[in-house]
Amino acid sequence: YEETARMHPDNVVVRNGRAEVLKVLGRLPEALAAYEETARLHPENVVARNGRAEVLKALGRLPEALVAYEETARMHPDDAVVRTGRAEVLKALGRLPEALAAYEETARMHPDNVVVRNGRAEVLKALGCLPEALAAYEETARRYPENPVTRNGMAHILVRMREWDRALALLPEDASGREDWVGLHIRGMLYLRRGQFDAARTIFERGVRDCPFVDSRDFFRTALVMTSPRQNRPQEAAEELKAVTTPALATPARVLQLHAYGAMGDVRKAKRADDAIPKQVTGVVLDLRLELERRYIQKKPRQHDDAWVFEKELDMLADYA
Repeated sequence: YEETARMHPDNVVVRNGRAEVLKVLGRLPEALAAYEETARLHPENVVARNGRAEVLKALGRLPEALVAYEETARMHPDDAVVRTGRAEVLKALGRLPEALAAYEETARMHPDNVVVRNGRAEVLKALGCLPEALAAYEETARRYPENPVTRNGMAHILVRMREWDRALALLPEDASGREDWVGLHIRGMLYLRRGQFDAARTIFERGVRDCPFVDSRDFFRTALVMTSPRQNRPQEAAEELKAVTTPALATPARVLQLHAYGAMGDVRKAKRADDAIPKQVTGVVLDLRLELERRYIQKKPRQHDDAWVFEKELDMLADYA
């Protein structure tokens, strides 16, 4: 891309392609700068504008990403990518009813768009409407049987519903493309829920070592940590979590650090991890935080057993996957 850009410095496709590669490499500030420069040169180019918003989301700058998508939506109100991007940011912000409404409106405009259909099912899953989400994925799978995102979405929900065999039938045993790696991660999470820690650990170690998509490796890393405290290796978990840099995983990583440092008896570091968790968390993250604070910082009797904590931590990682 850089060689081509020297030959065609104003070509917007070349510029956007280079920025996308920077994003996949995990060089997010550089990707953002590249998209912003292209957007200045080509202010009407929807790909550059969407790319900028997507990188802002990846950086954890969600309010800015939402503003960027909404500004672009005013210029390109019928663009499905703009509309789904905005809905995805609403989901990441925890504004799930708004995200669902955005997807459903977009689905009426673009009924055959598989990304829109999958996005709606994903929000239903986040809302805890697992049967409805599964039905939505199954309907999409009938129309698009080869779509790997749909297949992974179905498998993810089946794992949550403990329908192990149906989930395994959908999941790859090896990986090449991005969605194969996503499916391999889901297989590892299934093994964790079934108590097959060695099999899960093998998958997650492979993901950390071999996954070519830099922005995906931290998902394997945080899951790998789940094989450590459970097997009485909190020090190993704490060290692994230091390498998690993906902004989208900052909150679950801090919760897992709180657990690991607490299990080690390091109250000071446990408190530091707890202070880094956003105060406005809700749902499973809040439930976990309160239990871990009670155990390790307040030194009060636990209200839940270790099996409860483990299941909640798996649910938390599933919500952020």
